[in-house]
Amino acid sequence: MGTTVTIGLRDEPQRQAQVAHQLDVVTGGGLLIAGSTGTGKTTALRSLAYALAEQNPPDELQLYCLDFGSRGLAALW
Repeated sequence: MGTTVTIGLRDEPQRQAQVAHQLDVVTGGGLLIAGSTGTGKTTALRSLAYALAEQNPPDELQLYCLDFGSRGLAALW
């Protein structure tokens, strides 16, 4: 199972570079996405789900999506 996904760009101003920031969802220790309404939390979760689905066959991947607000995760059902 592919467990490393790119979740965004990390800015490194000393090197004047932006590099892919990757997350290992198995041994990475977890991920917290927090913010106010309209800050992109649902988009970040959808992007993470799509990236995992691209790398893993359906019989190896299980995602549990709880959406208590905007129903923005309904596309994953």
